[in-house]
Amino acid sequence: MQTLIFHMHGLGDMIMFLPTFNCLPNKKKSIDLLVFENTSASPLIKSKKIRNIYYCDSNYFKLFKNLLFLFFKKFENIYFSHNFSPFKSTMISYFLKGKKVFIISEKKIYLKPYNVEIIYVKKNLHKVYRNLSMLNQIKKTKIKLDTSLHFKKIDGLKNTKRKKSLSIGIHPGSNIKNGDKRWNIEKYFELIKFFQKRNIQIYIFIGEYEKELLKEFDIKLKNVNIIYKKSFDHVANLISKLDLFVSNETGLAHLSTSLGIKTLIIINKKNEKQKTKISLPITNSIFIESTNDKKDLKKIFYYLKKN
Repeated sequence: MQTLIFHMHGLGDMIMFLPTFNCLPNKKKSIDLLVFENTSASPLIKSKKIRNIYYCDSNYFKLFKNLLFLFFKKFENIYFSHNFSPFKSTMISYFLKGKKVFIISEKKIYLKPYNVEIIYVKKNLHKVYRNLSMLNQIKKTKIKLDTSLHFKKIDGLKNTKRKKSLSIGIHPGSNIKNGDKRWNIEKYFELIKFFQKRNIQIYIFIGEYEKELLKEFDIKLKNVNIIYKKSFDHVANLISKLDLFVSNETGLAHLSTSLGIKTLIIINKKNEKQKTKISLPITNSIFIESTNDKKDLKKIFYYLKKN
């Protein structure tokens, strides 16, 4: 019988689920995946364990249609990754047929189907370990995280004709629906000028959520590589070859850290400290809190000069 994974949020949350996915039995075509945001499937779409992916296009009507279709399917285990209301997950579980359904929650849930197991977690537990708790692998001191991504390796992405001593990636955007994680764009421009003075090759990654930034970067900057409308395979391969990545606390920061790239992460979303704390990348990370003045920028300059 199959396993079903139910995932409601984006790329960063999926990468935080990957250690759990990688712990699941390595059986070919043994997992079905439902994703609300289509791009969140990218880090594991090439895995041989995946049989079907049900896409919702960030549309609740399509989510409902997929649920109706899945109502007639039977699953051994169903996992709700930690990115959705436990109450709503419990309600959805009434429409799914699984021998065992796993849902993560901080609060007690009293009304639930007989086959639902609620995994209770502490408020300050990171999302990576919340997801792993569904597999009874909660003692993080004893766990060696497998953050392997599943994408196609592509050779020859770097421009060898213009090869420079270092190459650095920058992701200045984020999905503002999840709160404003974006650092001040003018500070990004100052940081880019700092790199350019040192003859560093710069790649700026722009996604669909921040495509309005394209014009600003295109007009104000020269001699930078803007990466836009590229496949996940292309982006992952390029990031894996960089020397440093600079990003807001968002999906590409999780991607770069999982690829083993040292990542300087600017934390702008400070009004929800608890949610931010349990969502940050947990490896290869240097954190800088944004400020209204230029103290944050000075801290970055100091770090870069020192290293």
